[in-house]
Amino acid sequence: MTAAGIESDYGDWLKDWKRPDREVTTHVECAAYFDLRDRALLAHATQVDPDGGWFHAPRDLVREGWPTEEYELVVSYAPVQLPEDDLFAGLGSVREADALAAKAGLIPVRDIRPDPQGAVELLASTSGPAS
Repeated sequence: MTAAGIESDYGDWLKDWKRPDREVTTHVECAAYFDLRDRALLAHATQVDPDGGWFHAPRDLVREGWPTEEYELVVSYAPVQLPEDDLFAGLGSVREADALAAKAGLIPVRDIRPDPQGAVELLASTSGPAS
């Protein structure tokens, strides 16, 4: 922002900032969706202060300087190849993803992705062992 001649809210924060001691395993290219992400954040003021510095940076500069969202893979029940650029890679169909979850002892609560036949599967189980 400074290089573009715009006053930055981040100077004090960045001068002492250190990346946490953990590995970023996933970079998802999402600059095209920043406007949608920002509207979602603004709908949930507890996530980001609507009047805070987060929204002061012009989105064109953000898209240019940091066009990705970063994630750290902690555990996966699906096949993974690092580094990742897709949070859903390896999940396969709805039924395959549900089978991976059940195999890991997880219980799918609600899945509204259409299956290959076009039906929508809703799983309402919230307790007990997965079957």
